[in-house]
Amino acid sequence: MIDLRDSDALRHLAAIVAAIRAAAVVDFLLVGAAARDLLLLHRHGITPPRRTTDVDFAFSQWPATPYVAR
Repeated sequence: MIDLRDSDALRHLAAIVAAIRAAAVVDFLLVGAAARDLLLLHRHGITPPRRTTDVDFAFSQWPATPYVAR
């Protein structure tokens, strides 16, 4: 998992994720271009060629983890 709290640029996103985790009774996952940008920049050190300003989450009430891990 990528820790967003240490990045000034991502502090706002980290707060949103923390609020969702505290209130959620369902599983959720960051998806879309924002997820791509986070992985490229903060995991691999690659600056995305273009950046998105929207953040997409996917929510589920069924246990998604076993299926995502396959």
